[in-house]
Amino acid sequence: MGKSVKSRAVSGDHSGAFYALISCVTLLAAAFVHAGSFASAPSVAGASATENHFRASTTGKGRQLDARFFQLTGTHLVQGQTEQTLQELPDPAPPFITAQGKVQIYGSAPYFIQYKNWNEFENGGSFQVVPMTLKFPSGAAIQGVYTHPWDLRKYRVSGAGGTGKEILVGGAMSPSAGRPIAVWPDDNINRRIFMFRPDDLGAWVRDVFPIAGKVAQEWTGHSYGGNFFQPGQSDLNTINPNGGNPIYFFFEKVSEDRRGPYKTEIFVKKVDSLAPPSSSAFRSGRSTPGGEETKLIGVGTPPRPSTQRTVGGYLVEGPRPIQMDIQGQRFYIIAFSSGDFPTDSYTLNYAWSRNVTGPYQTVMNRDGTDFLDLGLEIKAKYNLSWVGRPSFFRTPSGNYEMLFHGVSKNILPDNDYTKWPKKYELWQFFRSLFKANLQVLLNADGSPSITPVLH
Repeated sequence: MGKSVKSRAVSGDHSGAFYALISCVTLLAAAFVHAGSFASAPSVAGASATENHFRASTTGKGRQLDARFFQLTGTHLVQGQTEQTLQELPDPAPPFITAQGKVQIYGSAPYFIQYKNWNEFENGGSFQVVPMTLKFPSGAAIQGVYTHPWDLRKYRVSGAGGTGKEILVGGAMSPSAGRPIAVWPDDNINRRIFMFRPDDLGAWVRDVFPIAGKVAQEWTGHSYGGNFFQPGQSDLNTINPNGGNPIYFFFEKVSEDRRGPYKTEIFVKKVDSLAPPSSSAFRSGRSTPGGEETKLIGVGTPPRPSTQRTVGGYLVEGPRPIQMDIQGQRFYIIAFSSGDFPTDSYTLNYAWSRNVTGPYQTVMNRDGTDFLDLGLEIKAKYNLSWVGRPSFFRTPSGNYEMLFHGVSKNILPDNDYTKWPKKYELWQFFRSLFKANLQVLLNADGSPSITPVLH
C-alpha cells in the first residue's frame, strides 16, 4: 500500500478519506493512496460523528462462516448500511499474545481489538475495542480526521539493552514546516514508518526519525507497512537485539514518482539497533543504523497484471514475513498484496526463499502470467471484494492460519466492484477481518505450497 489517498492510491490500500474530502480532484489524489490503511470516514463533518459513534462501540463479536473460516469483525453490518458505528480495522497484524494470555489485533486504526484468550480468538468470539493514545515526539496528540498511523503492529522487545518491553511500529505523517501537528491529506506525502514507545502515562510516543529513509515532502520513499523479523524466534512478535540472530526490517515504499506514487515495491534492510534513530544517522540518510535497502519483490518487468491500478501506477505492498519449517525444510515466506485495494482485483499473494534476504520466488498462477491469488475461492464463495493484506501466523498448537480483510458485497450490492467506487464514497464501505486455516505442504519440486482451508 503506498498509501496515497490515504496515500493508498498508488500504493495500495489506503484511501477512503480522500474520497470523502475532495470530489473529482480527490478521486485522482485518492488514486495515490496506497492500499493499506484507509480509515473508514465520511467527510470532514461526518468524521467527527463517526469518531463519536466509535467511542460508543466498545465490544464486538465474530461468527463462523465455515468449518475453518471465521469473520471476526463487521458482523453488525446490514444491507444498505453506509454509516459506521465502529471504525474499521484493516491491514491486520499477526495476533499479539500478552503475558496474561489475551490476544490483541492491531492494524490501521487508533485502536486495537482484544480477546480474553486464544480460544475466544480462534473461534471468532467476543472482543473488546481498546482505544490508544498516540503522540508526536513533541507530546502533541495524534488526532483529527484520518491522522492516525497505518499498519500498526506491536512487538515485545526482550534481552538487555532493549528499548522497552513493548514497541509499536506504524506508518505516520509528520507535520509540514510551520505546523504543530500533521494534517490530512496535506502531509500524507511525507508518511514514513516509525517506532512508537510507551511513556509513563501509557501513551505511545513516536520517534523523531523513521526506521528507513528520511522524512521529505516527496512521494518517493513514502511508506507505511513495516515489519521487524528475527530468524529463530518462535514468536513472530518478539525481537531480541542481543539474541544472536540479526534483525531485519521488511517494508514497502514508493520507488518511483511520476507526479504521484507510480510504483510501490517491497524492500528489506538489516537493523543493528532498536534505540531511537540518531540525528547523525538521519542526516546520512540511514535513520536506523544497519545495512542497505534491498528490493525483494517488485511489480515485474513488464509489470504483472495484478499489480496494475486503474487509477494509474503499479503496487505490491504489506509484506508480512514468517519462518516456516515444512517437512523438515526451512523457508522464509512473505505474505503481501498487489493491485487496486477497493476492487475485486486486490489480492492475497506470497513469495518464498531459503534465505531471509532472498532472492524470493513469487508464487505464480498455473499459466505463469501473474501472481497466484489465494483469495479467488474466498471471493467467489463468500461474495467478498477488497480482499487483501494477508498475515500468516502459527497457532499455539502448531498450525498455520491467515488473517486478512475484505468487504462484503452483500452490504452494498449495487456497487460495481470491478473498479473504484463511483456511486459510493470509500468511507461508506467497511473492511471486515477474516481468519482462515492454511494447508502448508511441499510441491513435487520442493517449493512450499500454501492454500487456505475453509471446510
